[in-house]
Amino acid sequence: MTSARFINLVSALGTALADAQVSACEELGVVPSDAAALITVGYHKGMSVGALAPIIGFTQSAAVRSVDRLVAQGLIERGRGEDKRQVALSLTAAGMALRSDILDARGRAVEKAVAALDPWQQVDLEPMVETMLAALTADRRSADHICRLCDETVCTPEICPVERVAVAREAGP
Repeated sequence: MTSARFINLVSALGTALADAQVSACEELGVVPSDAAALITVGYHKGMSVGALAPIIGFTQSAAVRSVDRLVAQGLIERGRGEDKRQVALSLTAAGMALRSDILDARGRAVEKAVAALDPWQQVDLEPMVETMLAALTADRRSADHICRLCDETVCTPEICPVERVAVAREAGP
């Protein structure tokens, strides 16, 4: 059985890391949901608002309002989708620049905690973090939501524990 103290420590770490990432976004003048939208659309160019909504944890109508705000700020643009009912989203040059700034700020925020570990501790911790992330991945939707602030060019689908679980679950038993 897992000790209550260990659960408390992991919970506090998760909260502190989340808070650090939120603060990093806010220092750039970006709310976390907009950061997630910019990161996601930057990686999945041409996605629809309907596909974006569950990733950023919004309803369809809330995602539309978020995208409207990002379009008004000149960060996202709407284009022609696969069919007449859908709109394809992509980042503008300003959106791509802000996305890069967000990823850099997020990395620096988390690096403060990780840098407290010796290199060998980081190597030892990595597979444990992978195991925990895999355990939290229920399906494709949860995988996309978990990775909404990830730099997907660093953690490719081949090595991402969240992606591996999602793909395995999609394939079935």
